Amino acid sequence: MAITFFKSLHDNWFDQSFAAGYTVVFVIPPDKLLCSVTSVKILFSFKSIDRNFGELWIGHPGAGDPYDFDGNQVKVQVGGSDSWVIDSDDIWSDEVAFALDPSKALLLAAYLPTDSYIPRLLCWDSNQFWYYKIGNDAATTDKSDYTGPTWATYTILYAELIGPAAYQLSGTVKEKGSPVSRVVRSYKRSTGELFASGSSAGDGTFSIDAPNDTDEMYVLALDDDAGDQYNALVFDRVKGA
Repeated sequence: MAITFFKSLHDNWFDQSFAAGYTVVFVIPPDKLLCSVTSVKILFSFKSIDRNFGELWIGHPGAGDPYDFDGNQVKVQVGGSDSWVIDSDDIWSDEVAFALDPSKALLLAAYLPTDSYIPRLLCWDSNQFWYYKIGNDAATTDKSDYTGPTWATYTILYAELIGPAAYQLSGTVKEKGSPVSRVVRSYKRSTGELFASGSSAGDGTFSIDAPNDTDEMYVLALDDDAGDQYNALVFDRVKGA
């Protein structure tokens, strides 16, 4: 199941050159992480210019600097290789076992072995930024002497989250007591972000994915026609296998 792993609040980003031989640590805030999982596949996005990766590690932050790992970081590979080039199309990483905790920030430490390009946003977001340092320091837990934070930047836009299945919300949409076909959406309660979208059948029944944290989910049926009124939206929460 592919869902949004984290997303930028902005679309106005561009390719910026970055000198060879640097490690860059991207900090992704918890409010961009939609659920907990046990393994991850990452999609590396192509903008307009080649990107060269010599190594990439992901993990949660430790107790020190904001770019320090907690010691449980894991290496990400593409086709079994530690290095790859994004030269024309988006590239999926191999699946990697990783226990993602959506209550913590996510760090992505990338080593750029050659002159490369990374996408950079045209605005500042105090919760989304990156740090950099000369040399290959991507795997290091207790990092030091990084420069930053600097302008908000993303290199990786989406990921396929593999692990605990989403909850399935099943139920019936009724208009004035009669089952109807309507748009049905589930949301993450704490942020209001859309999680999944679908529709009920002609008999009013629906089944839709929702965040796998029961405290975070809610479901909403939407009016498609002016004047529609709903007096019942009944659903049963069933946890995924």
